[in-house]
Amino acid sequence: MKVAYLTQELNMDAKLAEKFWPIYNQYECAKSDLHKKEHFESENIENITEAEAEKMLTEFLNIEKEEYTVKKELYTQLKEIMSAREIIKLHKLESDFNRKLIKEYRARKEAERNKK
Repeated sequence: MKVAYLTQELNMDAKLAEKFWPIYNQYECAKSDLHKKEHFESENIENITEAEAEKMLTEFLNIEKEEYTVKKELYTQLKEIMSAREIIKLHKLESDFNRKLIKEYRARKEAERNKK
């Protein structure tokens, strides 16, 4: 869905899509890997020590830094094939797409609750 949405909304021709998607997919994989690191294994937050909490905060900040670096690299690579305006539009479209997914998810959950 996301591929179709972004391709359509950015009015990509085949030539641009051929260059865009490998760059964007690499970014998405890197971002996904970072988000996997962020989910810690601690089952009971109430019982962690202050030292463990400090370590977790440091890890979160490091992941945020890495995520910034990954996004900066994405924009640098995209600037070779797209204008800055198109990259800004991409950023907005990503947000719009995520909001749309959340809205649809909530609507489905609400419909399920109403069936009961």
